[in-house]
Amino acid sequence: MRVVATSCCGEYELCSEGGQYFVLRAAGDSHEETARGRFAQAAHVWEVLAAQHSCTEDEALRRRRWRPTR
Repeated sequence: MRVVATSCCGEYELCSEGGQYFVLRAAGDSHEETARGRFAQAAHVWEVLAAQHSCTEDEALRRRRWRPTR
């Protein structure tokens, strides 16, 4: 598994494995899958979740729009 992008505090991670892309969400001490699909679909879900995520650690980073670097 490769982490492609992580939200400001690690709540959401965009990952890839074996040509599939998915979003993991922190759930206590582990993670659970939130979305799966092609890169564009999974990246869109990750971007929406990360932008809506309320994190007091770094508001400026949270508002920064992520650009995929594939």
